Amino acid sequence: SSFIEGTLNSSEEGQRRALATNLCLVKGLMQRSVDEVNEIGETPIFAAAADGRNPRDLELLAQANARLDVTDNHGETCVMKAAKAGHAQAIRALAALGADVTAKVLDDCDDAGWSAVALAAYAGQAESV
Repeated sequence: SSFIEGTLNSSEEGQRRALATNLCLVKGLMQRSVDEVNEIGETPIFAAAADGRNPRDLELLAQANARLDVTDNHGETCVMKAAKAGHAQAIRALAALGADVTAKVLDDCDDAGWSAVALAAYAGQAESV
């Protein structure tokens, strides 16, 4: 792990992204790319956040160029997925990576206008945020 981290910290940007991408593939964090989308519009970083993956996995996805600001088919962000599932560690990691923790659901669904905090409270996970 320290070799990997040292390599990621000392490489140039393109090499760092390529190495992070390969590590994400090997760890099973994604199948093809950080931009792949499942049937409900979720990218690999959504799945990692919702599953409560460790902060290093979230960081690897971000280093592989995963976008933290995209929304799924329901207008939710990866921070909202982590909040609804009660994964405080993932929320903190995403915030440290630059994710907007104050974003509101953008869809016309029942949750429209709700923040990650509101979604977490509604899901009974208020202590996570």
